[in-house]
Amino acid sequence: MSDNQVTTAHPAAAGLTITELVQLLASETGAVAAADSIDDSTTFEDIGVDSLGLLGVITAIERGRGVNLPEESQQLERVTEFVSMVNDNLRKVG
Repeated sequence: MSDNQVTTAHPAAAGLTITELVQLLASETGAVAAADSIDDSTTFEDIGVDSLGLLGVITAIERGRGVNLPEESQQLERVTEFVSMVNDNLRKVG
């Protein structure tokens, strides 16, 4: 997954990158992970994020991007699946 994504004036239209998610995870949960260490098999548990921490990240994304993420976003275990789901939802509102 590439961190090179086009940004636009509308925050929801800009895709979420792994780097941005790592920054959100650090600010919301204190979890520290290097973006380049996250691959398709990396889970939130692997990087020290529990369900409550993920809920905080989801809330931050919803507020920051003006989007409502589906309930199942809280059930995703793999980081890249979560980023893909967020970006799918951002495209729908963008």
